[in-house]
Amino acid sequence: MKHTRVAAGAAAATLVVGGLTASTAFASTGATPATTTPSCPTFAVSLGMQQGTAGSMVQAIRFRNTSGHRCTVSGYPGVSYANRHRIMLGWPAAPGGQRVSTVTLAAGASTTAFLQSPDPGNFAPMDCLVYRPALLRVHLGSTVSYLSWGRSECTTHFGRSFVSPVGWLS
Repeated sequence: MKHTRVAAGAAAATLVVGGLTASTAFASTGATPATTTPSCPTFAVSLGMQQGTAGSMVQAIRFRNTSGHRCTVSGYPGVSYANRHRIMLGWPAAPGGQRVSTVTLAAGASTTAFLQSPDPGNFAPMDCLVYRPALLRVHLGSTVSYLSWGRSECTTHFGRSFVSPVGWLS
């Protein structure tokens, strides 16, 4: 894994997905905000760019603040696969282990999380129960969204997908 050195007062993050590495540095002033903002109650959820890597697919999931005011959000969204009747198929995506931070969103602003789905062909049949889910179920805060999906996915605990926290590398 490549390590990135950054200046004092900054934090670095590195995402390694299927052999590709993306790095970014986040400046830190050390100052705390003068006011706190409420957590975001509602989001419009959509799919962003998708990129194939060696052995997996990475899908951006965008969350737009629809609350009408500035708010904060942090943590991992819940992501799972579902059939057309909205019944969950297999194991939900596991948290990817990245550092969680709080993101402040202006009204109408967006943040992103990333879903990494392994290629079912990477696993023995007994390690990967393959489904072709019709929907991707995404929940964050009080928002639950079902987005059209259709790619074959491994839905066992061993071959499950991973999701990053919101705001990570966005």
